[in-house]
Amino acid sequence: MTKLKKILTIAFTALLAISLTACGASKSSSNSSGDKKEVKIGATSGPYADMVNKAIKPLLEKKGYSVKVTEFSDYIQPNKALNSGELDANLFQHKIYMKKFAEQNNMDLTALAPVPTAPMGLYSDKVKDLKDLPDGAEVTLPNDPSNAARAYALLAAADLIKIKPDTDVLKITKNDVIENPKNLKFTELEAGQLARSLSSTTLSAVPGNFALAAKFDLTKALKLEKMNENDYTMLDNAFYIGEGDIDKEKLNKQNKFLDNYGLEVVEIEEGFMLTEKKNFYYNIFKNYVSDDYRDFIKLCSEDIDYIDYFSSLEEHPEIIADKVINWEKFLEKYPDSKLKKKANDICYSYRGDYIIALTSLPTTEALKNGKINEDVKELNRFIKKYPNSPTTEIIKYYLENYKNENINDMLVDKNEEIYNRGE
Repeated sequence: MTKLKKILTIAFTALLAISLTACGASKSSSNSSGDKKEVKIGATSGPYADMVNKAIKPLLEKKGYSVKVTEFSDYIQPNKALNSGELDANLFQHKIYMKKFAEQNNMDLTALAPVPTAPMGLYSDKVKDLKDLPDGAEVTLPNDPSNAARAYALLAAADLIKIKPDTDVLKITKNDVIENPKNLKFTELEAGQLARSLSSTTLSAVPGNFALAAKFDLTKALKLEKMNENDYTMLDNAFYIGEGDIDKEKLNKQNKFLDNYGLEVVEIEEGFMLTEKKNFYYNIFKNYVSDDYRDFIKLCSEDIDYIDYFSSLEEHPEIIADKVINWEKFLEKYPDSKLKKKANDICYSYRGDYIIALTSLPTTEALKNGKINEDVKELNRFIKKYPNSPTTEIIKYYLENYKNENINDMLVDKNEEIYNRGE
């Protein structure tokens, strides 16, 4: 029976772009007794090997697996090793490359989940500006077709060469270069050799993972690729057709594109907002991360609902109250989490929204006149339901000091106090 190979494919979510990595898992091997489990994972040097060694491996070992990690310096051998059964999973490639490689080599490879990546960049030890490249300079670039195409596209984006019109950006080769004003000489090398080639060449197009592995500062690149620039039109936010009418066809087309990355553009009162689709990343990573990280991304995913009612905050204070409590419970449950500050920041923001919404001038005036409006009822509901909440402390503080003319500033200070207490 043919064994299905699974690969975790990277998506560079910050830029909504198809990124340059993959990883996955197949059935683990075991000994005859069936109680020893071994997983063999391959990755290219740099951040992808780090992801495996520092994140995936410890979690698998916690579950009783023995994990062997193999590092590669090229983009060919990891898939060959995966296909032959030498590996159970690998992490190094983008989805397009994976599909093309599988088709060309008659392999059964399957993408599993996205992870972050870094862009390819143009680097040099000889010049500090691309305009200073000498005539006939040598340029080294990856020798695999997918990343070579990216390199030529990057050189074109830097105005160093011109590519034949209508060329598929994923299939660009040296033969598609129609203008080369500086007479650049192209030398294709294994990706792992590109960083080292800078000592003997003028310019090199180095993929992000190998650049990071070589301790390159990505901000010092002479040119960084704009991830998935060919899909720029899909990410264009110009959805209006005069007079505020919305181009629904364009919006739907974009969201179909973004769906692959768990993202969507939603309409809000002021226009549009890019947001994660609920539970997308949680479902991908929940089985591969620590308990605190799993709960953190779950809460963040649930917070997406906040967009739906933010404009009518005063009508739904109980929803914000629940979010405050959820984040307070997280901080209580994981006092030593590395995510503590992020969680505290989120909790502080929600708590501020809740308090501000319910302690407006009309509410303060109602209290001064001995009346109980809906906001006061909500504050009392919160105190009764969550007597031990830090937020209850702020509410009681307000009810004791609402007559003070500086009460708003006092509430801000009180929220800051509780925030600092939680650091």
